[in-house]
Amino acid sequence: MPKLILTPIFFFFVVSACCQGYHDPGGEGWYEKLAKQQLRQLKSGALLVRLPENEVAIQAAKDRGLMKRAESMQAELDAKNSELILAFEESFTFCPVYFFRASDTKHVIAQQWDSIQYVNKELQEDPAIHFNGGTFLTAEITLLRADTASFEGDIVWRRNEDGELYETRTSNGGPDPGFEALIIKSDELVQLHDPFPYWVRTWSSLPWKRDINRVVEIMNEKLAMWYERWDLHSEHLDAKK
Repeated sequence: MPKLILTPIFFFFVVSACCQGYHDPGGEGWYEKLAKQQLRQLKSGALLVRLPENEVAIQAAKDRGLMKRAESMQAELDAKNSELILAFEESFTFCPVYFFRASDTKHVIAQQWDSIQYVNKELQEDPAIHFNGGTFLTAEITLLRADTASFEGDIVWRRNEDGELYETRTSNGGPDPGFEALIIKSDELVQLHDPFPYWVRTWSSLPWKRDINRVVEIMNEKLAMWYERWDLHSEHLDAKK
């Protein structure tokens, strides 16, 4: 009788221990330490924001002879990108921000700074704007995915917006939320994990869509709040000495 009771209990603790290590690859508090490190890097570095170009859809419209449709799509996209740049200029103070087109993504990942054309608030390439390297994170408005920190599955190959293959892991950490958000990503444009405050929902698909200024403002507030809550200010100063 005791064996029948102890066996499932023992099995439960073994499975729990294994799962604990799998969920937290570096041990207790690993993801929190990583989040703190990334937040320090962002504060002392810069945020590079990717602007979509939607080249495939616009070119497809042109190929079908739908020139007015293509022009309308381009104008709408330009308006959204300009609005995003102005929102960061007005509402984001956590660190310096630079804006690059999606077509320069490969140069950002490879950190080929001389090959990147940064744009100003008029969406014009501005040679006076340049990032000299150092620590940075990236950001863009896109669909939020499930947080893979909870469980990583098989390695798979996927294509990015530029049609290039990249290696990633499937996630079993829950269903993809699938809603649009302003998302902070790694220097290789990989979505970050909790507890880093890496996303703010835009509510773009609902009648009460947030003003983009408010979205950026909330992101700035969240970054500043966690920077203070984790008391990283003194560590940041020490790192500069």
